[in-house]
Amino acid sequence: MEGLHTLAKFNFPSLQIIGQTGTRSTIREFLSPRYSLPIDKLPYPCKAMDISEGRHSRPLTFRALPLEHASPCFGYRLEMEGKVVSYCTDTGYCKNSEKLSANADLLISECAFLSNQTSDVWPHMNPQLAAKLAVQSKTKKLVLTHFDAALYTTMARREKAQIQAQKIFPNTVAAVDGLSIMI
Repeated sequence: MEGLHTLAKFNFPSLQIIGQTGTRSTIREFLSPRYSLPIDKLPYPCKAMDISEGRHSRPLTFRALPLEHASPCFGYRLEMEGKVVSYCTDTGYCKNSEKLSANADLLISECAFLSNQTSDVWPHMNPQLAAKLAVQSKTKKLVLTHFDAALYTTMARREKAQIQAQKIFPNTVAAVDGLSIMI
């Protein structure tokens, strides 16, 4: 939820935030006068919605599955105009990340850990695991994101993660602000 206090700075036509059970109440709490501008005071319509695991058709066609993380977390498989985008948020390598990413046109994978770093109590991906997921799921392109700010203290470290992942899955890029990708 970090960073959502900046929502008032944007001028979206509208915004819908979707997540596992508890997302709506968490958003309402986080976007409250104590922390931020309340959700109903944003300069555009904003709605938060809880969803369950499975396939959904609104606001677009997508599938949500739980991922391996210390706290509840969904990953998503978005289907739009004949294209598939897999977004694997906070997670370690798991079967559901493979299911969500199978034959995707684009896999957006978190990469919080440095090369070869792992943790059973705080599961996250490193460059090699994200690349392995891309290979196993036969995705076409991999974008690394969700870099841990305490570990990835420079852009050079993100670039190094990209190079390490490219050794396993060549069509990999490290996300940067303003990145635009055609699929």
